Amino acid sequence: MQLIKKIVLLVDLLAIIHYPADLRNRIVGARLQKDGIAPVYCSIFSQ
Repeated sequence: MQLIKKIVLLVDLLAIIHYPADLRNRIVGARLQKDGIAPVYCSIFSQ
């Protein structure tokens, strides 16, 4: 389990270095998922 957490942390750090603008979107998406809301808008469900 500790190894998985370290790998996830490493991937996150690499993403921050290479794509700093994407960090805000990842944080917002994670908060939406935590609240049980799909972070991706789908027009099929909005009709």
